[in-house]
Amino acid sequence: LIWQAYLDYIMVSYGANAFRTSLGPFLGPTSGGMLVKRSVHEWIFGYTDPVVSPTYPTSDPRRFIRSVTKIRDVSTIGIDHVPWTVTEKSTWAYLYGSTPYRIATGVYSSEEATDILQRTDGTGSITYPHSGHIEKVIGKDIVTGQYAAIKNLGAETDVTAWGDFGMGLDLKRSLTLRRRAGRSVEKNDKVSVETYGVAYEEFLPCPINKTSCGRNTEYHGSFNVSGFTLIPTVYTLPHGHRANPRVFVGDGDISSSDWPFAPDATKHDIEFSIYERTGNTVGMRVPIQPNYKIQPTDVFYRTLWTSANGGAVHLPIAWTSLEYDMTEEFYTSIKDTITHIELLVATWTYICPSICAM
Repeated sequence: LIWQAYLDYIMVSYGANAFRTSLGPFLGPTSGGMLVKRSVHEWIFGYTDPVVSPTYPTSDPRRFIRSVTKIRDVSTIGIDHVPWTVTEKSTWAYLYGSTPYRIATGVYSSEEATDILQRTDGTGSITYPHSGHIEKVIGKDIVTGQYAAIKNLGAETDVTAWGDFGMGLDLKRSLTLRRRAGRSVEKNDKVSVETYGVAYEEFLPCPINKTSCGRNTEYHGSFNVSGFTLIPTVYTLPHGHRANPRVFVGDGDISSSDWPFAPDATKHDIEFSIYERTGNTVGMRVPIQPNYKIQPTDVFYRTLWTSANGGAVHLPIAWTSLEYDMTEEFYTSIKDTITHIELLVATWTYICPSICAM
């Protein structure tokens, strides 16, 4: 009934022809506006929106709407997408989706391996557009980081990673990773890996966490990247896991039977697998959900229900999961190396003394 009333209002206020022209068939392949029906492929790889896209020139990449920007087809994963011939490096991230950071190789200092050193455009920090907050670029490459602190000090050590997962999924901030007790995973009889997650304090909002104020984090469990994206966007874990439901409903009723979310920690939490003996990241699961901010304007959604969230609502778009794990052969090779070392130690300890004494 609410939607029907909304349609009736639009038809009366703007006229049937104008409405049909601007928004297209209701939930059809060319529809736009607050409710849009798209295929999974379009949400991931992009589509042209009849309302938003025409506001940009044909050559402007912002005409193409994506839930995660610059993501690439798996068939091209081995291709070097870095635009080395483009000398204006500040355009790399936005136009080409190339990760805009320089990473240490560890050639001169193994403990610095995979450290994020600076952005490729030469700056060492990121400025948040709406608050002026300066975020220093620090930590390890979050996908393949090698943590000397874990190797040297043990699995209980917290470590820092930079939250850029590649292919446009960049949280524009560092994250503290912390071991999850009792979550070790045995790969074989000699090799097990530790499970790490994002520390709870990284989900705290402003003003509980003062740094979150500069990052425009109003709600627990959200990552606000508005100002860095075409559409104001807040990332959460899927189904609002670990997030304050008010980010979606404001003052709405979250106890309603119509509440659509079913968060599940076993499927919807961020996890990293790290091998303690070397500190290497050997796997990850990063489920993420972009939520677009929709609010009334003098043209669209004039009668949209508003909330305490600045007169706006955040609409979940889709959720995806970035995952990888090393192969069984990889862990077997580690086991073989350990077995070889154990044999050498045993030989030196028990056999060599007898031979050497002769």
